[in-house]
Amino acid sequence: MRIWYVLIYLFISLFPIVVSAQHMEEEISAFSSRMVNPVKVEVRNNGREFTFTAENSSFYPYHIEIQFTSFINLSPLMNDYKTDIYHGKTALFKLTVMDIGAFNDYSYNLKYLIGYSQKQAGINYPYTIPVGEGKEIKLSHIINGRDTTFFRNVFVLNTGDTTFCMRKGIVTNILSSGDKFDRLLKSGNVEVIHSDGTVATYFVPGEDNILVVPGQQVYPLQPLMILKKPGNLTVQMCEINNASVKPIAFIFEQETSKGGNLNGKIVKHSVFNTKMELTDKEKKKLEKGDLF
Repeated sequence: MRIWYVLIYLFISLFPIVVSAQHMEEEISAFSSRMVNPVKVEVRNNGREFTFTAENSSFYPYHIEIQFTSFINLSPLMNDYKTDIYHGKTALFKLTVMDIGAFNDYSYNLKYLIGYSQKQAGINYPYTIPVGEGKEIKLSHIINGRDTTFFRNVFVLNTGDTTFCMRKGIVTNILSSGDKFDRLLKSGNVEVIHSDGTVATYFVPGEDNILVVPGQQVYPLQPLMILKKPGNLTVQMCEINNASVKPIAFIFEQETSKGGNLNGKIVKHSVFNTKMELTDKEKKKLEKGDLF
């Protein structure tokens, strides 16, 4: 019986994405764009030490693994090395020549996968509603005879409305063109990866006033973009696992665990949810009003 409840909940969460593709991006099942050789490892040698550094050109994190195939006269003894790296350069480790007068050498193979390693999506996390405090929630819907179907992740917004961040994370992409990026949406506005490896996508048709940049740390209720014209805001949640992408069920803070209908409710953001993943330093900044 419990399995059926889970299946019903997943259906409720993902069904709107499938049946209303005319209102939003299609269900995400893969990256729409991937970078070529986003990760590089550099080794500097000063005669006695070898310093390994990794550079990540993507704004998505990568899990890297260095496997040594040869390791002679070096310390510490190492067979492999695994870690997660973020955008920019990351210092990895140093190898020291044990006997400076003797032959030393090494060789290795590099493997990397997009996303965090060993992360498990927190499907019960109560996401902040991406609409302003005190506003009435208007969900996109269709009417079929006497039945009305509301799309629980598609919010009807007006010109000048602000889209707010639903959870603490790092911006991995914004609306852009030209260069290749690691990105989920074909033409989405903002993508944010969270500490559990889930990725939230915020999509409104057309260009809007985007207030964040790739690589930026963002927090719950931080403004992400301001609409230049009326439009439907579609939010989706995905999980990256070994470079594969799958949509996952999620709940909003004012929903019940069974996924109640938010349409017509007045937005009231929870202070507890806002602070849930903040550090003590970030909580103090929030109280002073200068977190973002």
